[in-house]
Amino acid sequence: MALEPVTPVVATPSSIVTEQVVAYGAVGSAPTAVDPTHPLPVADCPYRGATAMTIGAEQTPGRAILIDCSVAGRVALKLADDTTLTVPAGAGLAILPFAVKAVLASGTTATASYASLA
Repeated sequence: MALEPVTPVVATPSSIVTEQVVAYGAVGSAPTAVDPTHPLPVADCPYRGATAMTIGAEQTPGRAILIDCSVAGRVALKLADDTTLTVPAGAGLAILPFAVKAVLASGTTATASYASLA
């Protein structure tokens, strides 16, 4: 006796991707397999510009902050909603997905250059 093929239905979005199958679809719909004809949909939105940031000076927040760190330490950030966040910064380049109004002098121990990415 042969079994009828079953088309699974996307029941809920998941952050887990199995090694055997990759598919996508709206909740309640049949999944679309990822293949050369149906590539995985992405929202690629590259940065269009960079504005240098001066420690202590507020500016219009961008989509992310670039930190070019020469001496590791901590970086205190004032976010778009006026909350503050202090993050570790290692030597090298980092792009963090935070809308930053300002790099605060108080709490910043890293030696770095900063840019707001739009």
